[in-house]
Amino acid sequence: MTTTQFTTLITTFLLLLATTTVHCSELELVADLGWGNRPTGVAVSTTERIFISFPRWFANHSAPTCAEWKNDKLVPYPNQYLNSWNGSTDTNDKFINVQSVFIDHFDRLWILDTGAAFLGNVSAGKGAAKLIRMNLTTNQIEKVYPLEIVSPHSYINDVRISVDGTHAFLTDSNLGGLRHLDLVTGKGQVYLADHPSTHSEPGFITSVEGQPMILVTGTPAAYQSDGIAVIENHVYYHACTGRTLYRIDQALLIDPSTSDQERAAGVETVSLSGVPDGMVLAGNEKLEGTLYMTAVEKDGVDYMNMKDKRVLPLISDELLQWPDSMSVAVNGSYLYVTASQVNCAPFILNARARRNTFQLYRIAIE
Repeated sequence: MTTTQFTTLITTFLLLLATTTVHCSELELVADLGWGNRPTGVAVSTTERIFISFPRWFANHSAPTCAEWKNDKLVPYPNQYLNSWNGSTDTNDKFINVQSVFIDHFDRLWILDTGAAFLGNVSAGKGAAKLIRMNLTTNQIEKVYPLEIVSPHSYINDVRISVDGTHAFLTDSNLGGLRHLDLVTGKGQVYLADHPSTHSEPGFITSVEGQPMILVTGTPAAYQSDGIAVIENHVYYHACTGRTLYRIDQALLIDPSTSDQERAAGVETVSLSGVPDGMVLAGNEKLEGTLYMTAVEKDGVDYMNMKDKRVLPLISDELLQWPDSMSVAVNGSYLYVTASQVNCAPFILNARARRNTFQLYRIAIE
């Protein structure tokens, strides 16, 4: 090999590296949320408004289940009334258990209420599980979608929206499967309910900071379809207990005439990864971009090289105990991430003592 050829090879390699590698800064504290209430979802608007969900997992819950971080404090969003559910049957017009908040590429805020408080079944009242679309200009509800596609034992975990904004895709971390909701008609379907890709991987035990995640019942923690993202015309999804990232063409979930066999055949293995909870796309209005995945076993965040589908580390920091959900904001310059410290929750056998408050962080990405 001549010197010229060698120089050309190195230059080509460096250019390729530059176009496929994501760089980040150090972890930056955005909000100290105190010791009391566990955050899960986070959503940041184009004007940098920050919304956080606090699911009602335990009886001593005291925070609003959906809040805005405003002037360095939590404010019930959109108001106190919607956050005032107290276990009664008024499930239709109040938030019961907001697990996820998400701002789509149209800058619309979506609030996902599982309808299942205190780690129990979906409440029997009408409209308990629901997806709410908010108008961030008026702070008023634009539309409420009752989730009739849930069963009593469902725990609808996260939601993403199609490129054209007319379809929602949801995961169920308790029962598995994918849910599709037509945002025009309000009708929904459950797909891939028994498909292995939407369930925890058999025999897999998640380990966080060297501790196996075993429930107080003595059984391994097993969470089904959880993280989800729409990239162009594909729905990407991942069980929280496992290391395999899958995708399926959204057309197979939208068209009700598609057979179960055709959907199953359309499931693609994308890549092996760490163990993620949340996933988010840093992309444009066509939903093209980079996929980020939390890495609960590594106290960190990974990203996927979209060219060759390698999952690579972005950051690891002991403050990110069970990094949960993420949001990309400020023209794609910052990645926001909650640390929910699920590994320290009382339902984990011999859970370690927490070493810091619940917090929201951000990372500058480029």
